[in-house]
Amino acid sequence: FDANIEWYFAPRAFVSMGAFHMQMGSYITNGTFTGTYPALIPATNAPGAPQAVANRQFTITGLTNKKASVTGLEFAFETPIANNFGISGNYTFADGHDQDGHVLRGDVKNSFTLGGFFENDQFSARVNYSYTDDIFIGTDRGTDYFQKANGVLSASLGYKFSDNFSLSLDAQNLNDPKLKYYASEVQPRAIYKNGRQFYVTARIKF
Repeated sequence: FDANIEWYFAPRAFVSMGAFHMQMGSYITNGTFTGTYPALIPATNAPGAPQAVANRQFTITGLTNKKASVTGLEFAFETPIANNFGISGNYTFADGHDQDGHVLRGDVKNSFTLGGFFENDQFSARVNYSYTDDIFIGTDRGTDYFQKANGVLSASLGYKFSDNFSLSLDAQNLNDPKLKYYASEVQPRAIYKNGRQFYVTARIKF
C-alpha cells in the first residue's frame, strides 16, 4: 500500500503527504536455530580414550527468514520566498519490525531534511541539513549494534556558461560528522570520520 497527495499551490511550490505499508513474507535477518550434526568426541571419559563420531545437537546463529512489515508517513514541501530564493524540507517516519517485534536492519524511524536554495537561469546554490535517527546495522558477537543518530550538512553550487557547458561543485559532510557505532552506551563498536568531501562536475553537450 502506497498513497500520496500533492498540492501545487503556486508556481514551483508544493506540499505533499504520503502513507505506506509493506508486508514482507520472507525477510532475511539474524536468527538462532538448532540442528543435529556429527561430531568427533572421546568414546569414554578416560584420559587418552579414542575418539568416535556421534550425532550432537548444536545451537546455531546465522541468517534466517521471517515475516516483516514497514509502516510509515512522509511529508514534503518546497516553496519560493522572494528574489529566486526558496526553502524545502521533508520528513519521514518509518516503523519497520519483523514478526518477533525486532527492528529491521537499516530501518530509520525518524529522518528529515531542511534546505534553502537560490536559482536563476545561470546560477544555482543549495544548502541542506539531513538528520537520521539511530540505525540498526546488524548483530556482532551475539549483540545488536547500531549507528548513532547523525546530522550531515551539504551544499552545492552550479553555473551554466552556455547551453553546451556548465560546472557544478558539490560539498558533503561540511560539518565533519563522526559516525559512531555502538552495542550499548558502554559498548562502542567503532568511530569513523570520513572528512569533508568535494566534487567538481563538468557537463558538455555537443
